[in-house]
Amino acid sequence: MASVKPDVFKAKRLYCSGYYSDAYSAIKSALSLFPVSDEASAQGAKYVYADILRWKGILEIKVGMLDQAINTLEDVIQTLGYEPHEVTYYQSLARYYYSYFVFNKKKVLVPALRDLKYVVNSVTQKCTFRTLLALVHAELDELYDAELVIKGGNMTTKIAESHVYLKKGDLLRAHKTIDQLLMYEKDNVDALLEKSLILMAKGSYKDSLDLLEEALRLEPSNVLASLFKAEVLEVIKRQKDALSIYKSLDNLLNSPVVKSRIAGITLYNPPPPPVLPFQAQSAPPWYSSSPAPHVQTSNTQKTQATQATSNPLVHSKLLTPTPNFTWDPKVWVGRKFSVYKIESVLGEGGNGYVLKARAFGGVEAAVKVLKVYPGISEDYFSTLVNEASNLSSLSKRPNVVEIYAVNVDKLVLREIISGNTSLYERDPPRIIMEFMRGGTLGELVMQDMFFYSSKWSSSVYKAISTTAEALHQMHASGFVHMDVKPQNVFLTEKPKDPSELGSVEFKLGDLGSAVRVTSKITQFTPEYAPPEVYVDAARPFLDVFSLGVTMYVLLTRKIDRPDLQEMDDAFNCFQKNDMKCVKEKVKEAQDKLRGWDPSVPAEVKQLLKRMVDPEPLKRPTSLQVYEELRRIKT
Repeated sequence: MASVKPDVFKAKRLYCSGYYSDAYSAIKSALSLFPVSDEASAQGAKYVYADILRWKGILEIKVGMLDQAINTLEDVIQTLGYEPHEVTYYQSLARYYYSYFVFNKKKVLVPALRDLKYVVNSVTQKCTFRTLLALVHAELDELYDAELVIKGGNMTTKIAESHVYLKKGDLLRAHKTIDQLLMYEKDNVDALLEKSLILMAKGSYKDSLDLLEEALRLEPSNVLASLFKAEVLEVIKRQKDALSIYKSLDNLLNSPVVKSRIAGITLYNPPPPPVLPFQAQSAPPWYSSSPAPHVQTSNTQKTQATQATSNPLVHSKLLTPTPNFTWDPKVWVGRKFSVYKIESVLGEGGNGYVLKARAFGGVEAAVKVLKVYPGISEDYFSTLVNEASNLSSLSKRPNVVEIYAVNVDKLVLREIISGNTSLYERDPPRIIMEFMRGGTLGELVMQDMFFYSSKWSSSVYKAISTTAEALHQMHASGFVHMDVKPQNVFLTEKPKDPSELGSVEFKLGDLGSAVRVTSKITQFTPEYAPPEVYVDAARPFLDVFSLGVTMYVLLTRKIDRPDLQEMDDAFNCFQKNDMKCVKEKVKEAQDKLRGWDPSVPAEVKQLLKRMVDPEPLKRPTSLQVYEELRRIKT
């Protein structure tokens, strides 16, 4: 009879040398040999068998067979009749890695959370276990628990600490923290992957790709590095290269995420969206052209390549040309504006920076600091200066994000416009608002778990209905919102899974963009605005059109309205003060909209078509939209 020891020894040696595929072949050979080996009939056979299985599970993690590794390590537990701490760690690690490859993270991670919490205080390598436990907490959006787990940690816990900052959107601290670890462990592959996520979130795709290439040089079989690399390649429009990686991953493990991406690229080859700084990407690119259950897609559409913008998180633009002006909003972190101490930068929009602040008693608030360009007209701020109290009163309604204060001092503003940037740093024009912990619809639609759920369309109808009601209240008070889009519709709470969508409430935010009816239009988001925005004054039916496009984008995850090019051309003509060109492009845009047949559920199709009608007077009022959607919901 033969012994399994040579194969096991060989596997361990190859593992230590980093030859994981060869090591896996050796350990499989030992497993095949075991039934007829000397060890099979010796005392303690089950422990030898369990050890071979343990090594098989560890190596399956290393070669990317994560789903198989989870099962193999479960076999170890069944063989022994108890769960060794090392097996708990590796099985939880496999679950953590595998969570990036599935839509339902909770189902994969909750068992890992349970097992790690049970043993974390009784192991010798506490920091290693605490790091993994904190990462699991973070991926379940339990950031407070994650912070508690790694409090007082050491260099080992830096990856988890950085990941928590990343999930909170504090990219500066996330970057700084992971660099502290890489300073000492420059070849730490997990740290390189974490930094690549931070760079993706910052939009530094080339640097992220370089790091992922380095990670794959160190560990060619690392499937997480391969997944992240494919995501970056999609973002920079190298779909062919991304598809090749996805297909390789599909051969290794059963991944709904990978299959979805393969289907999306194969069927449509869409341009994926940029990763925005406040997205904290730890999941695949959200944009997928594979049709969701609630979207009707024709065969013609399936064979045509889309030429659309694929990101709902687009920014508003000033109509008048603006000078080159850069500003780092992080200069405000740690400062106090009145009673509000700035804690972090949440994001940047077309007309301002959004900061997270905390006031006395620990009350959280969002502070929107308005962008001020040298030479900008004071007219842009006139509504905020003159209508601050009215806007604050409007925001006290339950379906509107509340404005706590508007701080715009005319004299200070003039000084800033004249070029006094030090005053902008000390006392910028700002709006203090209710902090919405649930994020925005623009962020939620990025998550496949929700978008592909059977509850998504009804949630969209509820959100649009709520927003229409809020708009009706604004319009009745003589205001036009002027920037209705998914990222300005907020959630009161963040749902953990689709089953919680029904209990989520929505609020319309960013009243700082609002103007009085018939006011001059100075700023809007072209992707959501109607064509007449270039040639008309602010009127309520502008908001209705934008709300219609918002509903379409939320139901399809596409911005492919047929007049995108004409809207862009009109904007460029306006910047050049060529009004003849502007009017021509507006007419062309309206003509294209007349033939638009949006692919949305039949129950809302006719309503949506009326909302985006190129003739403003043919659009329903916001109250009519609210009432019609309420009937659909009930």
